[in-house]
Amino acid sequence: MFNLLPQQDQHDLVSDYRLRFAATALLFFCLLGIIALAALAPSYLVSHQKEIYAKNNVAVLKLDSVERSKDRLADTLAFTAKEIKVLETDNPSVYSYELIAEIIQNKTEAIKITGIRVARDGGTGRDITVTGVARDRDTLLSFVRILEHEKVFEKVTVPVSNFAAAADINFSIFIKVK
Repeated sequence: MFNLLPQQDQHDLVSDYRLRFAATALLFFCLLGIIALAALAPSYLVSHQKEIYAKNNVAVLKLDSVERSKDRLADTLAFTAKEIKVLETDNPSVYSYELIAEIIQNKTEAIKITGIRVARDGGTGRDITVTGVARDRDTLLSFVRILEHEKVFEKVTVPVSNFAAAADINFSIFIKVK
């Protein structure tokens, strides 16, 4: 298509177009801002009223919160005391890792421990099950005797079936902790 306008008029038309486009965009953004302000005005008014209400009643709120915190503190202390009673044990100085270390320390080279299971019994005590492989009956019997002489263990039980094999004995030892 041919352009019959002189170069100066073409530049003036482009300049006018850009000016009108900028004015329209500016008007659009102004209208958008006015709409946004109108939409936010109710929220601003409500929050302003709440701020005034809170400032007027701050003393009452402080006194009320102090009284509630005293009640909550007493309830929390009572609940914590109950939890401590539940978690108390007769022998709090013996931990499971110490019991396991005691068992491992007493084993000889002829004993291979394959598993140790620590479980709580119905009361305050713990039950330990030690499984493994012993070279022979004498080694197993001496290991059991050593565990029986430990002060932290109340009862050490070995099923008779563990002594059926003469060598490479798969064993299970049941230990009751004091």
